[in-house]
Amino acid sequence: MLYTVGVALAQPSGLKDWLLRILRRVEGLRVQPGLRPNSIILRLEGGAPAPFDVVNVPVLSHERATDLVSRTTRQPPPFSLIATRRLTEPTRAFLRSAGFSWAEQSTGAVRLAAPGLLVEVTRPDSGVKRSDSLLRAKLRGRSGWIAETLLLRPLDEAIRLPELARASGVSLALTSRILARLSALGLVEIRGAGPYRNWRLLDRGGLLDLWAGEEAVKPARRTALYVWSRSTRALLEKIPAISAITAHWALGGAAAANLYQPTLTVDPAPTIWIDSSVPAENVARSLGGSLAEQGANVFVHQIEHDLPLRHAVAWSGRGSLRVVSRPRAYLESLVEGGRSADVAQKVREEVVGGHI
Repeated sequence: MLYTVGVALAQPSGLKDWLLRILRRVEGLRVQPGLRPNSIILRLEGGAPAPFDVVNVPVLSHERATDLVSRTTRQPPPFSLIATRRLTEPTRAFLRSAGFSWAEQSTGAVRLAAPGLLVEVTRPDSGVKRSDSLLRAKLRGRSGWIAETLLLRPLDEAIRLPELARASGVSLALTSRILARLSALGLVEIRGAGPYRNWRLLDRGGLLDLWAGEEAVKPARRTALYVWSRSTRALLEKIPAISAITAHWALGGAAAANLYQPTLTVDPAPTIWIDSSVPAENVARSLGGSLAEQGANVFVHQIEHDLPLRHAVAWSGRGSLRVVSRPRAYLESLVEGGRSADVAQKVREEVVGGHI
């Protein structure tokens, strides 16, 4: 059910302005102050009041949500209302099944669950304001390289600003803006001061979710090829022939994810990221194939700045095959749908666990 703007008479204290705006857009919902800061009383017209304690978690990964639910054996009043930036669909489903309530800053989505109160607004809220500084610090394009670099570092390793900028291939200014945002979201912590200042990643799952929600993994150009082969596995053995025309290429998508974590019973059709300056026709010729309008079994992806190739690595055991990084393989397989979601989850567990 979708609701329109409602009116509240009271101004609760200690709560985020965006949360109050979202709640007051729910038709018929009254918002009143609770007994202490960060508490609130919600009531639909004709219903009983429901007290909530607001839990501010700027980025809530599925792993942290699982921990939160496991530490809450029951939901007596006051109930918990999670105020967060945005949830992934699996995390929403998990919290829904556990009977939790939430509000999302970036989408306007809200779910309120308590005895006598059940509201769910799923339509994105175009009225939610976003600051210019936040938009400039989104993990998209080259900024995504910073997230990828952090996720490829060992667990609990401290990293300094110049080192992170150099490893990510971006400017110190951009790296500083991204770290400031990640710090404000509780994903990294700052240690030390002055020349000794460094950062440590606190929530790998949260950073992975943030990056996955903001990165545009859709290629600028997608070309379908047909390359004869006895099987998809045998086809993978042909792909290193691309090195004859360029050194800048890598296997991506679910095919790469399935190498990291063999999960699918049927090998996915290979997706190959290739230097954006190389004509796809040259790739087809190097593999002994051709461009295809139908029956394609290989897909060539190209994008400005060759974003997926920054952290690509050689794959041991497959000749000179190259693959995108584990975090990148997770992002790409996540959006492919179908059974790709299964292998994406397996790779996610590796990334969150620090198996790089």
